[in-house]
Amino acid sequence: NQPDRSWYRCTRCRHVSLINLEELKREFIGVGAVQMMQVLRQRFGIAAPVSELVRIKDEFYLRQSVGNTVAYPQMWRLVRTLHAAGIPMAVASGSTPMVLDTLMVETGLRPYFSAVVSASEVPRSKPFPDIFLEAARRLGVESADAAVFEDAVLGVRAGLAAGMRTCAIPGFPEDDLAPAYLD
Repeated sequence: NQPDRSWYRCTRCRHVSLINLEELKREFIGVGAVQMMQVLRQRFGIAAPVSELVRIKDEFYLRQSVGNTVAYPQMWRLVRTLHAAGIPMAVASGSTPMVLDTLMVETGLRPYFSAVVSASEVPRSKPFPDIFLEAARRLGVESADAAVFEDAVLGVRAGLAAGMRTCAIPGFPEDDLAPAYLD
């Protein structure tokens, strides 16, 4: 299981050298691909348009991920249990629609989800609630009746801002997501 370095390769192909890959990656956990590339483009003076950077990042990411992505057994249990109970589910992710569709089909999860929302489909990325509000709208449920399972501080903040019950599941074992509840 190698860390996702697609964003790194995308910026590196534009002659950018990054020193602390893990720190930079953590900065962007939960951030939409477009927003992330906007920040990197500005920070490092990359001339390429954001759309090209996103395309390059997605190509690298899919090359690395296809054939290597699996859903955790605990996730399968939760998804199957909720699906069997008739509870509609959505995925709300910072990934682009192409990446989401590809990996959800590959993992076998796609049939269990009634809606898939990409950050590129809403005006503002996490920590704003837009993506979760859109997911609830597509599912036909009220925010107060929805729950969010999140692995990033920005996502926890977005879920809470949407007025949804929010469960933090750290993406890195050492992550402390509790501060997101305290803001």
